Amino acid sequence: MIILPLYIDVAVMSATIEAIVGVVIAVSAFLIIRFRKAKKKVQETLHLEDTKETEEDVVLLDDNAEKASESADQPED
Repeated sequence: MIILPLYIDVAVMSATIEAIVGVVIAVSAFLIIRFRKAKKKVQETLHLEDTKETEEDVVLLDDNAEKASESADQPED
Protein backbone atom coordinates (compact mmCIF):
# COMPACT_ATOMS: atom_id res chain seq x y z
CA MET A 1 0.00 0.00 0.00
CA ILE A 2 1.32 3.41 -0.99
CA ILE A 3 0.73 6.28 1.43
CA LEU A 4 0.59 9.68 -0.22
CA PRO A 5 1.16 12.79 1.86
CA LEU A 6 -1.90 15.03 2.05
CA TYR A 7 -1.57 18.45 0.51
CA ILE A 8 -4.00 21.16 1.55
CA ASP A 9 -3.92 24.22 -0.64
CA VAL A 10 -3.59 27.54 1.19
CA ALA A 11 -6.41 29.12 -0.83
CA VAL A 12 -8.76 26.26 0.06
CA MET A 13 -7.99 26.59 3.76
CA SER A 14 -8.45 30.36 3.60
CA ALA A 15 -11.85 29.99 1.94
CA THR A 16 -12.87 27.29 4.44
CA ILE A 17 -11.94 29.48 7.40
CA GLU A 18 -13.83 32.45 5.91
CA ALA A 19 -16.91 30.28 5.40
CA ILE A 20 -16.79 28.99 8.98
CA VAL A 21 -16.37 32.52 10.38
CA GLY A 22 -19.25 33.75 8.21
CA VAL A 23 -21.55 31.02 9.50
CA VAL A 24 -20.59 31.74 13.12
CA ILE A 25 -21.31 35.46 12.66
CA ALA A 26 -24.64 34.80 10.95
CA VAL A 27 -25.80 32.37 13.64
CA SER A 28 -24.71 34.77 16.38
CA ALA A 29 -26.61 37.66 14.82
CA PHE A 30 -29.71 35.48 14.40
CA LEU A 31 -29.61 34.36 18.03
CA ILE A 32 -29.10 37.92 19.32
CA ILE A 33 -32.07 39.19 17.32
CA ARG A 34 -34.28 36.32 18.51
CA PHE A 35 -33.20 36.87 22.13
CA ARG A 36 -34.05 40.58 21.97
CA LYS A 37 -37.48 39.87 20.43
CA ALA A 38 -38.22 37.22 23.06
CA LYS A 39 -37.07 39.55 25.85
CA LYS A 40 -39.32 42.33 24.54
CA LYS A 41 -42.28 39.94 24.29
CA VAL A 42 -41.75 38.73 27.88
CA GLN A 43 -41.49 42.32 29.14
CA GLU A 44 -44.73 43.25 27.38
CA THR A 45 -46.50 40.15 28.71
CA LEU A 46 -45.40 40.73 32.30
CA HIS A 47 -45.83 44.52 32.03
CA LEU A 48 -42.21 45.19 32.92
CA GLU A 49 -40.39 48.39 32.03
CA ASP A 50 -36.96 48.58 30.53
CA THR A 51 -34.69 50.10 33.20
CA LYS A 52 -31.92 51.41 31.01
CA GLU A 53 -30.29 54.53 32.34
CA THR A 54 -30.06 57.35 29.84
CA GLU A 55 -27.81 60.34 30.08
CA GLU A 56 -29.04 63.86 29.62
CA ASP A 57 -28.11 65.72 26.47
CA VAL A 58 -24.99 67.79 26.91
CA VAL A 59 -24.86 71.19 25.26
CA LEU A 60 -21.41 72.69 24.91
CA LEU A 61 -20.99 76.37 24.20
CA ASP A 62 -17.72 78.01 23.36
CA ASP A 63 -16.67 81.12 25.29
CA ASN A 64 -17.37 83.52 22.39
CA ALA A 65 -20.96 82.37 22.01
CA GLU A 66 -21.54 82.67 25.76
CA LYS A 67 -20.09 86.20 25.89
CA ALA A 68 -22.14 87.24 22.87
CA SER A 69 -25.36 86.01 24.46
CA GLU A 70 -24.54 87.83 27.72
CA SER A 71 -23.82 91.09 25.93
CA ALA A 72 -27.05 90.77 23.93
CA ASP A 73 -29.05 90.41 27.16
CA GLN A 74 -27.61 93.63 28.68
CA PRO A 75 -29.09 96.92 27.45
CA GLU A 76 -26.63 99.28 25.81
CA ASP A 77 -26.16 102.82 27.17
